[in-house]
Amino acid sequence: MKYSFVQLMDLPVEILMIIFKKLNNDEVLYSLKNINMQLDQIIDDPIFTNEISLIKYNSLADLTSALPDIVLDRFYFQILPKICHKIKCFTLETLSIERILLAVNNDEDEDSTSNNEETTERVHSIKASFFRTRIEDKINPDLAN
Repeated sequence: MKYSFVQLMDLPVEILMIIFKKLNNDEVLYSLKNINMQLDQIIDDPIFTNEISLIKYNSLADLTSALPDIVLDRFYFQILPKICHKIKCFTLETLSIERILLAVNNDEDEDSTSNNEETTERVHSIKASFFRTRIEDKINPDLAN
C-alpha cells in the first residue's frame, strides 16, 4: 500500500454526505455540480438545494458582500436553471439582484436562441417572485422572515 490512490468517488455516499454537509451549500454546488452524474445525484439532495445563499459574510465587520462574478455567473447560468424548482430560500446581495436584472435586459436586447429564451424566462420568474416577496414584506412586515 505504498502508493495507494483513493479518489473522492471511491468513498461511500454516506461519507460524502457527511463531508459535504460540513461545507456551505453554495460551495458544494459551485464546486461539484456537473462534474459527473453520481455527484449530481448526491448534491441534488434537498439538504444542498433548499437554501442557497449567494453572499459572503464577514463576521468581524458584520458586513455582507457579493460573491465573485465568476461564481455568480456559474450559478445564474449553469446551476440555478437546474435546481430553481427545489429552492425554498434564496439569499442574494443587492448588487447580485441587479446583475440578474441586467442579465435579463441583455438577453432581451440580443437575438435569443431557444436556450437563452428558457434562461430569460427563468430569470423573469425569479424577478417576479423576488418583487412579489418584497411587496408582501412591505404590506405584512410581521410575516417577513
